[in-house]
Amino acid sequence: MKKVTKQSEKLRTFTNPAGFIELHFSGSQNEDTVMRGIADIQKYAQKRQQQHKDVLILVNLKELTTTDLGSHKAAVYGMRTLRYKRAAFYGPVHTQVLLNTLSIISGKQNKLKVFENRVEAVKWLKRR
Repeated sequence: MKKVTKQSEKLRTFTNPAGFIELHFSGSQNEDTVMRGIADIQKYAQKRQQQHKDVLILVNLKELTTTDLGSHKAAVYGMRTLRYKRAAFYGPVHTQVLLNTLSIISGKQNKLKVFENRVEAVKWLKRR
């Protein structure tokens, strides 16, 4: 059963049936919404860690419309500070370029990958 936390129409976090922590961003994002997403992921991640399970994160950016510098800084902060095995993002090409750049800035590009679609992202997360 998936547990859903809905803080706003811009952000939705839940554990999907495969056990990934899944985050959906939609609309315009800023530092506050990204930091709320990071806080949500941290709560779910702590539960997974207590159960001695891998923390795998799947982020849907397909409905993201705009971002700002604050959201970029918050994303790098989350990439650096969250404890996870792997994180996969998926969305349109311009978002892929942005996230690839932010992952390099964070120094976590080996744990993060960006994909065009969900199928590719899930396949990468499931690999051992």
